Amino acid sequence: MSDAGDWLLFSYSVPKNPSTVRVALWRRLRDLGVLYIAPSVCLLPASAGRAGSLEACRQIAFDAGGTARLLPIHVADAEANGALIEEFRALRAAEYGELLERAEAMLTELSRESEGGKFI
Repeated sequence: MSDAGDWLLFSYSVPKNPSTVRVALWRRLRDLGVLYIAPSVCLLPASAGRAGSLEACRQIAFDAGGTARLLPIHVADAEANGALIEEFRALRAAEYGELLERAEAMLTELSRESEGGKFI
C-alpha cells in the first residue's frame, strides 16, 4: 500500500427494497477490501484496477435505481493519511486472523478425522 495519500472514495445509495441489491453491493465491496468511514461511504487505496472494480459497483447501484459516486481523493495531511492507513491495515490484520483461526480449526478437524479413519 502506498503512503502517498491517494485514495478512491466511493459513496452509494440504493433503495431499501429489495434488500438483495444492497446486500450484493455490500458483499462485493467487502470482497474488494474497502474501509468504511461512514454508512455507505468507503475508501480504497488508489489504483487503476480498484477504480475499475468500483466502477462496476457504481453500475450496480445505478441499475438498481440508486446513486453512487467514485471520487479520487488525496489526503494531504500526513497524520490523517497515516491514521487511514493504520485503520486499513488493522482491518486486513483482523481478516487474516480470522482466516488463520479457520485454517487451524480445519487442520484440527482433519487430524481428528484421520485418527478415526474417517476420510469423507
